[in-house]
Amino acid sequence: MSPKNKDYDDENVEEEDMKEEEDFDEESSFFSDEDFEFEDNSDSRYSGSGYRTRRIRQRRRRIKRVFSTFFVLLILASIAWGGVWVYNKYFKDRQAPEEVATTEEEGIKIPETLELDQDISVVIAGASGNLLEPKINSIMVSRYNSTRDELVCLCVPIKTLMEIPGFGLESIDKSVSYGGMDLLSLTLENGLGIEIDHYLLFDVVNTVDKLGGLDLYIDEAISVEREDGSKLELGSGENTIDGITTSGILEYFGNLGSETSTENMKKQKTVIENLIKKISGENQDVLASNLKLIKDYIDTNLGVEDELPKVISTFAELKPENSKVYVLSVTPVELEGELFYVPDVSMVSEIFGESVPQEGIAEKVEPVNLVILNGMGVQGIAKKVSELFSGLKYDDGTVKFNIVDVRNADNFDYATTKIVVSSSESSLMKAAEQVKSILRVGSITTGEVQSGADIVIILGQDYNYEASLASLESQGEQKEEVASEVVKINILNGEGTTGLAKTVQKIIEDHFNKDTEVLKVVETKNADNWNYTTTEIIVFTQDENVSQLANQIKELLGVGVVKSSQENPDNVDISIIVGKDYTNK
Repeated sequence: MSPKNKDYDDENVEEEDMKEEEDFDEESSFFSDEDFEFEDNSDSRYSGSGYRTRRIRQRRRRIKRVFSTFFVLLILASIAWGGVWVYNKYFKDRQAPEEVATTEEEGIKIPETLELDQDISVVIAGASGNLLEPKINSIMVSRYNSTRDELVCLCVPIKTLMEIPGFGLESIDKSVSYGGMDLLSLTLENGLGIEIDHYLLFDVVNTVDKLGGLDLYIDEAISVEREDGSKLELGSGENTIDGITTSGILEYFGNLGSETSTENMKKQKTVIENLIKKISGENQDVLASNLKLIKDYIDTNLGVEDELPKVISTFAELKPENSKVYVLSVTPVELEGELFYVPDVSMVSEIFGESVPQEGIAEKVEPVNLVILNGMGVQGIAKKVSELFSGLKYDDGTVKFNIVDVRNADNFDYATTKIVVSSSESSLMKAAEQVKSILRVGSITTGEVQSGADIVIILGQDYNYEASLASLESQGEQKEEVASEVVKINILNGEGTTGLAKTVQKIIEDHFNKDTEVLKVVETKNADNWNYTTTEIIVFTQDENVSQLANQIKELLGVGVVKSSQENPDNVDISIIVGKDYTNK
């Protein structure tokens, strides 16, 4: 192309560009050339109408088009978003009112008949708030007998120690956080020896609030600490309470403290009973409506449209005489500064009657090693107590307690009886609880015990032997008859005369065993030395009969002193060390 033609083309291009620029400027006034001035391109060599200048102008126009287009789209998008927001806020909720109303009217379908025509066992628990992380405030095992139309409930303290499968010995409320209501049911089945078919967990706070509060009669004024930390004073008589207060009352009645308050715990059933009646309402329509209201605040394996309505309705309509409540017998025990309860399950079968299977009750089938110490000062009391336990057996004939030591305590100043367990193992805790039930006194603690012992009993001033005998009779314990035991003796030569120990043996046996075997000389031997000037009759077993026999031996020999000792290396009741006073008499 010739220079001339090139100049011509450039002029045409410039005219077209200028025309296009003017047209664009008329259409859009968002930006001007001044907005896109580039000071770096102000070299005089490219000013005027040269080729470089025209290219810069073209670039400016393209940038103006891009920014203008983007800005217009942004405005349109803002208008569209605003329209959607206005529609959603002011118009959408007003559309299709008939369809929304139909959805609201849909309820839980319940069966035509609400008669519960089958036996059922269900654990009913209460929680304060969130069911995903429940804080349990009440546990009640309930069993319904359809033939007798009878409901039996057992209130269980939430801090009761039981073996939680997979987690060991813990308070049973922990089982719900570990594995839900399924794990709680399994823990109770194993610990109480009963079958549990179903479970029902209430978020008490939200359930009560959804139902519009709960009417509760209180026989005496109480001060309830609510979950938010505030305290509420409730007067005796009728009270209308909200969910937080209801949860607080369940905790109040379940707080046994250092002494068991069974009557208070029974009132937990009254609270749950009123809640069930509130759900049931006056008729089936109210029941269906209430179940729909609270369905998100209950956790159950009962069918919501078949089993649950029947259970709620049947339990709510029971006659007072057909609804019985008991409290699990427990003993407080302090472990690592916290108060827990050791359960006594011996009466569970009697509470629930023949319908409760017994094969699930877990008992230790090996003997528990028992040490009995006299800490009250009554002569021979430890030996008498050992006889109470020595003949007790399990149903299979296995001996329950193995008496490994009977002696005096370090002093006789124990005011109360102590039952010290070597560990918090579930089987040992159950054995300790049975020990307490027989003694009728005593506090159970864990601690160090002597080697070979599982449980150490230290008898205190509060112990009554006659009460223990009555306790055994009332419990109907299987006990073998224990004949009068033969006193075991060894005789030691502490003087040096040949055959002295054998001579004394013959004298003693001929005197005491003339009509019946009273004593048995298990060994005759030399003492550790022959320098004993005084005959010693050492009593190891603190028993009135043994002590009397020791004094009778002293009278027979005509010399010696009667002593007592806790060190018994030969495992006998009495040791006689014959001294020089016997041969010199």
